[in-house]
Amino acid sequence: MIARILCCLCLFAASCTQAQTNPTIESDSLMTAQRLSERALDSDLAYRLTESLTTEVGPRFAGTAQDERARDWAVSMFNELGFENVRVEQFEMDFWTRGNPS
Repeated sequence: MIARILCCLCLFAASCTQAQTNPTIESDSLMTAQRLSERALDSDLAYRLTESLTTEVGPRFAGTAQDERARDWAVSMFNELGFENVRVEQFEMDFWTRGNPS
């Protein structure tokens, strides 16, 4: 439930930012965003997710085995948090290697 709230908060954050310049945003939406923001600040879920990713998976350069491990971690975590339709979409990525600096 908290994870869903955090995701909604991200979506509403942009609306809140635009609220000062876009008067068409309804006050109900702004109030909902405020409530979500307050609830998210009362939770340590974001910290626990960040800590888990950085300590259990660690550094993850694109295209590496650690990148795949991070993907698997994220799928597992989202499923555990109750998200629906969690899936991995394939895409091509060239693996970067450092060249000779001289």
